[in-house]
Amino acid sequence: MTTKADSEKSFEDEWELVLHICDTNNSGTQEDVIKLISETDFTGKKTAIDVAINAIELTPENIKANSDILKKFVDQADFRAMELGFKEKFRFGVLIEVLGIKV
Repeated sequence: MTTKADSEKSFEDEWELVLHICDTNNSGTQEDVIKLISETDFTGKKTAIDVAINAIELTPENIKANSDILKKFVDQADFRAMELGFKEKFRFGVLIEVLGIKV
């Protein structure tokens, strides 16, 4: 049986993935994430993904306006997740679907 620890990568790998994805945007987003990381109190439920969503301002309006960029994020996330050895694809697309947004 797979434990939670077995199914998760280290926090550093998650940050590496987020920073890589943000860097593919090539528009200063990576710096935004780094700034947000340094200013965030992680005693709550914050994860690298929460920070990334905040940093790229993943609002319904922004998703609609930036659907091409977000599709690229999904593709890059999947590719980088596989490179880092995640057993399942690491999907920004799932988050977009949860928000009920079609891109």
